[in-house]
Amino acid sequence: MNMLIRNQRAPTLTLLTMAVSLALFGCSDNDNSFNDDDIDTPAATYEADIQRTQFGIPHITAKDYKGLGYGVGYAFAEDNICSLAHEIVVASGQSMLYLGDEGNMASDVFYTWYNSPERRSSFLAAQDPEVIDAVTGYAAGYSRYLRDTGVDNIDPDCAGVEWVREIDINDLLTLYGKANLRGGLSNFVGAIVAATPPVENSVMGSSRMRSANIDPVVESTPKFDMTTINVMDGGSNAYAFGSEVTGTDSGVMYGNPHEPWEGVQRFYEFHLTMPGKLDVMGVGQQGQPFPNIGFNKDVAWSHTVSTAKRFTLYQLNLVAGDPMKYIYKNSDGTLEQRDIEAVDVTIQLPDDQTLVRPIYLSQYGPMLAANTLSDLLPTWGANNLAYTIRDAASENPRALNQWRSMNQATSVEDLVDRMQDTLGLGFVNTIATDRYGKALYADISTVPHVTKEQLEACSANAGPFLGALVAADLPALNGSDAACEWGTDADSPQAGIFGRSNLPFLIRDDYVENSNDSYWLSNPEEPLTGFSPLLRRRLVPFLGPNPVDGVPLLMRTRMGLTQILDRLSNKDELGGNTFNLENMQEVVYGNRSYVAELVLDDVLADCNDNAMLPLSSGGKPVRF
Repeated sequence: MNMLIRNQRAPTLTLLTMAVSLALFGCSDNDNSFNDDDIDTPAATYEADIQRTQFGIPHITAKDYKGLGYGVGYAFAEDNICSLAHEIVVASGQSMLYLGDEGNMASDVFYTWYNSPERRSSFLAAQDPEVIDAVTGYAAGYSRYLRDTGVDNIDPDCAGVEWVREIDINDLLTLYGKANLRGGLSNFVGAIVAATPPVENSVMGSSRMRSANIDPVVESTPKFDMTTINVMDGGSNAYAFGSEVTGTDSGVMYGNPHEPWEGVQRFYEFHLTMPGKLDVMGVGQQGQPFPNIGFNKDVAWSHTVSTAKRFTLYQLNLVAGDPMKYIYKNSDGTLEQRDIEAVDVTIQLPDDQTLVRPIYLSQYGPMLAANTLSDLLPTWGANNLAYTIRDAASENPRALNQWRSMNQATSVEDLVDRMQDTLGLGFVNTIATDRYGKALYADISTVPHVTKEQLEACSANAGPFLGALVAADLPALNGSDAACEWGTDADSPQAGIFGRSNLPFLIRDDYVENSNDSYWLSNPEEPLTGFSPLLRRRLVPFLGPNPVDGVPLLMRTRMGLTQILDRLSNKDELGGNTFNLENMQEVVYGNRSYVAELVLDDVLADCNDNAMLPLSSGGKPVRF
């Protein structure tokens, strides 16, 4: 490995760069260095050039995808090895074995089951060859850094610990499998592991019946919270401006994704170059060999978390006297009994101990301890009912293929085609602009194929619980009726999800905006309507004989639209009526609050007129 430091002058700033040429023995180049002349020659091993700017951002050049992945994996390990090693432990179901008090039994049982060898093999088989090369290279680069540095010399936060080790593609597959579940099953881990059929001596049908004892680690799992799925408390924002409002031939993009500064969701910035084939810069979450948000010479894009639901709950009508069987009406009206399967999962514990615990599965997916979601829901077997879940994103192996394809987009129209063809995004909206002055909003993502009519029919006349779940914005269906199975579009790459023709997008010459709201008013001049209620934050307003087109927008969405309209009218007094990089920064960093602009004057007036307004508790304020 050759190290050199050089000064490199960019067109607008001077960067201090460090070039790290990585080449294992056996490379096709005798001098173990990268050069443009052999970009079409198959490499016998991995080869990458890493240059870091003065702020530490890695710029990685390679002649193939293996080399690109190798460079990203090496650079990421230099900067974040503890975080990635820790997440691999969790995704592999080994937290109890390695992480001491941080270990979580429910998590280990769930991810050991979910990231089974069979599922990892199926996931790998769905990847494009270039993706497999990049992921393989990433694992090799990470492992090369660990060998070069030595586990005792890495970040002190994890130096010398036994769970920091070299990795391979299977370790990264567990990481991707866990990440797929962010909008679905990962929010139900406690309820899945706690699901247990009633004890043998209990009487089915009793509303007081309780399941077998639950492990304390499962019992302590936080109550289900829908805001963790639809990020109602999140803060991502994105504005895309087209040529009509930039005053130029090209677009301007503002991406403001609110992900944590630390941990698995922390973004990592890097630049990939494969001469003549790929040149993209952006950010990806750990383990990702491609930018998830970024730009190339033609297109810039960002994401916000979509309001669309990624799963449905299913209510099963159990066979009387047998909590491991449920009634199922076939499409021809024939009734049959279907089995609930118990799959034993073995997790490793310290001191060579193991724990075996079952995960219970219906035809839809894992069973749930529904009473852990809400005290109002019955335990398994009470009222002769049980609950299970199907997660569309858990059946989607195409996310990595999607990122690679998006990295190569040449226009927003091309970006839409790439998203519609692959349909690999699990839980996000996409907001983009291009060099041709177009602005794009799209929720082209993995959504269960459940229509308004199906949701209405399959949540009605099946007892009070389904209606209550839907009222709580949890899509819930009658799982004992074939009519309530997910549909499938002919233009969808995955059974059971909406295809390209049933997912919203909007391309305009002026602007689009999203702040974790639905697709409806991405631009108020052109509302989007008519899609499945499962793409909306709330369900009930979009059901019934008189469904609404939309519900009140979030305050952040209203602030964003107000900022845009104020700029286009020069109400913000920044001059002119177009967006450019400079005034866009002034707009978005202006520290405005929509709620304050609505009510602050009235609140201050009330305070001045009534200095001793009583408190809601009945007391009186004390003035200092």
